[in-house]
Amino acid sequence: VGMYTALIRAMAMAAGGSEWKKALQLFSKMVRSGMRPHASTYSTLIDALALAADGSQLKRALQLYAEMLQTGVEPDVSVFNSLLCACGNVSGGSEWERAFELLLEMEEGGIEPDVETCNLLITALRKSREGSQWETALRLFEEMVEEGIEPNRKTYNVLIDTMLSAEPMKWKRALGLFGEMRERGLQPERETSALLIEAVINVAHESDWETALEMFEEMKLSGVEPSEETYTRLIGALAKFPGWGEWEIAVELFDEMRDSGIKPIDATYYWLIVAMTRARGG
Repeated sequence: VGMYTALIRAMAMAAGGSEWKKALQLFSKMVRSGMRPHASTYSTLIDALALAADGSQLKRALQLYAEMLQTGVEPDVSVFNSLLCACGNVSGGSEWERAFELLLEMEEGGIEPDVETCNLLITALRKSREGSQWETALRLFEEMVEEGIEPNRKTYNVLIDTMLSAEPMKWKRALGLFGEMRERGLQPERETSALLIEAVINVAHESDWETALEMFEEMKLSGVEPSEETYTRLIGALAKFPGWGEWEIAVELFDEMRDSGIKPIDATYYWLIVAMTRARGG
């Protein structure tokens, strides 16, 4: 059984995308030979279905789950997590409501969710057909912490992304989550830091560009390398804020960018020129 499970896992993680059809054929061959699949075998096969290149094969995954129960194999947390992954990867938008039904089944069966369970649920909420369900995601996160589940780096990154993709005006709450993340010793992904900086720039007023700069410095201190887009967004913000623009800081950022080996893009030069032409005295 272990060998078949390993082969199915390899098919799920194939370089060109999940080879789920081959994985199903191999599973059928295994069953016909008289071998009884373990929970880990089902979980791995559901992973292959969840990672299908053309979108999650959720219907097949749920059928497999039903067959598993009928044969008397008890699901574990990995099986449910694989099903949640399948719910989140459905082409055209997640089946997040079905994901929460599975969570209820899981809890009724006495299976404790883990941090990956919560991460997958938040991801499904972010991918909702109706748009990011960030409020539900935030409640889920708070319940998760209350129940003693320790959030990890992925939890914070996905949650911040879920919030800001739907409600940029919630950047202060997202900034608080970013602070919690740092206090736990967790490093943000570059995309998360850049997204938060962009949200601050887009919706902040007056001197709040300073908050964006503070975020930028924290980003570098935590070992996250800024991208050319992040530098450009900051320089653009300095050029656009009321008053004469903080052109000297914009020039410093531009110099720092080049010294770091990051090549400026056309928009970087544009916003730097704008910032400098708004300087006192022209």
